[in-house]
Amino acid sequence: MKNEDTKPKYVVIKEHIIRQIETHQYNPDFLKHPITETALAEEWGVSRLTARHALKELEHEGLVHSIRGVGTLVSPNKVTGQLKSLERFYAEWALQGQDIRVDVLTLDHHYRPSVAVALKLHASLSDNVTYFERLRSIDGVPIVLDWRYIPAEIGSQISEAQFRDRHLYEVVSETAGIHVGSARMEVEAMLANDDIAAKLHIDRKAPLLVRGVTICDAEDRPIITGWSYYRADLYKYVVELP
Repeated sequence: MKNEDTKPKYVVIKEHIIRQIETHQYNPDFLKHPITETALAEEWGVSRLTARHALKELEHEGLVHSIRGVGTLVSPNKVTGQLKSLERFYAEWALQGQDIRVDVLTLDHHYRPSVAVALKLHASLSDNVTYFERLRSIDGVPIVLDWRYIPAEIGSQISEAQFRDRHLYEVVSETAGIHVGSARMEVEAMLANDDIAAKLHIDRKAPLLVRGVTICDAEDRPIITGWSYYRADLYKYVVELP
C-alpha cells in the first residue's frame, strides 16, 4: 500500500477529511463550517486545483456538497422516503430526527396550465388552476422543491398557511370535502436547470430525483397533480417488499 509520501496530494487531503468526518471534527450543521478551496490549499500548501480535486472526489462519493458563494459542506445523512403510500413527510422526516422548514415561494389561483398539467387534471388550456411552489428544508438545507397544481375551484378555498403547514391531500379532503380515491406516483432522474439549481443551492445539471404524482377523488377525477424535485445527494427512496 502506498504511504502518505507517495500518494497523490489530493488523495492524502481527501483521506484526511474523511477521517475528520468520521470522528465528527467537521460539524455538518448548515453554513457553520464550510470548507473552502482557498483555505484547504493554504492549509496543505497546495494549489487550488489540487484542493478542488480532493473536494470533487468527496462530492462524488456523497460525503460533501458545495454551495455557490459559501463553500463545501459536510453532507448530512440522506433523508429517506417511502413509495408504498402517499408521502407524509412531516411525520417521516421528524421520526428521522430532522428539523423541518417549509416555505411557500409562489401561490397563484389564476395560473394557466401547460399542456402536461392540463392533461393530468383533465382541464383545458384556458382554465384557471391553483399553482403553488413550495421549498422544503431540513436543518436549514434545501432538500426538495414542490410544484403542485389543483383545480381553481378547490385551490381557492385553501390558505397559504395550509399549503405550508399541512399535507395537501389532507387539506383538500377537509376543506373541500373531497376524499382521496387513488394516486399514481412515478420516479425518474433528471439534471437541475438554472431555476431549480438556484432554489436548491446546487450546481446547474446536478442530479435530481423527480417524483411525479397525480391524486384522484373517489370518482377517479384528478384533484392534485405535480412534481417534486429532490436533491439526489441528500435524498433516497426505500421500497419495502413483503
